[in-house]
Amino acid sequence: MRIVAALLLSLCIESDAATQTRNIGDADRAGSQQIGVSSCSITASNTPNLPNDQFIRAIIERSVCRGEFVTPEGVHGRTFVPISDKDRASVIALGGQALSSLTNIADTGDSWAQLIAVRLIANIGGPDAAPPLERALAPKVWMPTRMAALYGISNQSPDVADPILRRMKLDVDPKIREIATYLLEEATGRRSTWH
Repeated sequence: MRIVAALLLSLCIESDAATQTRNIGDADRAGSQQIGVSSCSITASNTPNLPNDQFIRAIIERSVCRGEFVTPEGVHGRTFVPISDKDRASVIALGGQALSSLTNIADTGDSWAQLIAVRLIANIGGPDAAPPLERALAPKVWMPTRMAALYGISNQSPDVADPILRRMKLDVDPKIREIATYLLEEATGRRSTWH
């Protein structure tokens, strides 16, 4: 079942990302080739001795920038490109030290940066990850980010996760309600088999 839920999350991210790209690039109906944005610094996070905050920002900016493109006709667009495994591992290795910077980005960044930050917060986990993940569940937040936050919350301890998942079962968005219901049932089922 977790595979089905992960697939749903993946499809939602791809669907929303494709929609945003399509809206930006409507002029490119002929399907012409996209060209990466040359101003992206692919070595930004490789600068030695950056403070953690700047290091994390550079990694997220690089990840977002990798998804930016310009068509040969000059139409600018953006699509989702996941953070690289190396960059993810670098941020996760910082553990709790990264949460403040990631929380700031999750609370104030653009939709693409927020999504990456929330996914990293969920990967790091722990009790300090719950508040920013819960804030990312707000109805005004981009759907893929809300879904990533929901999965992150589901990995918290039951006393933290269950009340939030129950509340999200009443969310205005049917996708969020469906995923919250699934995650709560899955967690309850796992706990009942442990006893």
